[in-house]
Amino acid sequence: MERRVLLLTVVMLGTGVMAAHGGGNYQTVHLQDHCGDSVTLGKTGHIKWEGPTDGADCFVILCAEPEQKIVLQFLTMDILPPSNTSFKGCTTNRLALYNGNYGDFFASYDRKVCTKSRDFISAKSNISLHLRTNFSGHGNFDIMFTTYYFSPEGHCPAGNFFKCSNDRCIDKGLTCDGVYNCGSDDRSDESIFRNEARCPEPGINLTFAEIMGIAIGSFGLLAVGGLCCYVFIFKGCGQTRPSRFNRRSRRRHDRASQGDIAMTPLTSLQEVRHKEVRSSAHTVSSHRSGPAASAPEKKSPTMPPKPIVMGAVSKSIPLEIVDISESTSKR
Repeated sequence: MERRVLLLTVVMLGTGVMAAHGGGNYQTVHLQDHCGDSVTLGKTGHIKWEGPTDGADCFVILCAEPEQKIVLQFLTMDILPPSNTSFKGCTTNRLALYNGNYGDFFASYDRKVCTKSRDFISAKSNISLHLRTNFSGHGNFDIMFTTYYFSPEGHCPAGNFFKCSNDRCIDKGLTCDGVYNCGSDDRSDESIFRNEARCPEPGINLTFAEIMGIAIGSFGLLAVGGLCCYVFIFKGCGQTRPSRFNRRSRRRHDRASQGDIAMTPLTSLQEVRHKEVRSSAHTVSSHRSGPAASAPEKKSPTMPPKPIVMGAVSKSIPLEIVDISESTSKR
């Protein structure tokens, strides 16, 4: 049971973290895994490559939805030859960018990059990347892509879109996530102003995705906490407490029943005996009738009370009453 509770906790927390960081929106394309392929792009994501630079030759075609375009933002780019060589610039190691499908007659070469560069904005819905390296070493790059509709008329297509200040329509789920998906020169998707994204104030720094993540994680923790209380309190302690209580009560009752008589004071028992003797004498005298009844009645000798032992049960001792007046008249 404890393992299930732990697994449930991990799943809930993982779901909250994924929602908080927008894990469902960002796609990652590793260039070396798709050489010669066409890759369909989602809303946004990263194009990454890392490896040796001795003789790499890889091209990939990136495809957006029809009528969409693609913007590339170069976050990191390091494929230059070592500084101690005579090769400078992007002569030996370079990443070439094309509008359209690579090898197509209508594909147009845009530029080549080997370090961080300005944003690349496609003219078509497809672009091609061609990586070539001729110098031994090690390189890497990380390029963020975002697909969008261009709407100079001022209206985005039907759907859940946000219109950037540069007339690009991006998915509304990409706003207020800390990333400038509208482009490096446009930050309206992270703006706090009402006519733009209306993100929370800088002091709050909570996006909608982060708020949802916190809510999901909190609900998961509450559910797991309630389950733990049910398992460890009601199932565990609820079975042991009554049994211990019953044993203690039984022992107290036994001790009390055994000590009831022993705890009775001796004087109280003697008073009870004297009351019983007086009551018996009064009963016998009340049944007498005739003239003899008016004669003075002498007290008959009574047996002294026997000593009472502690712990013994008291019993009433019957007494025999002798009428002295009646015996003398007969004589």
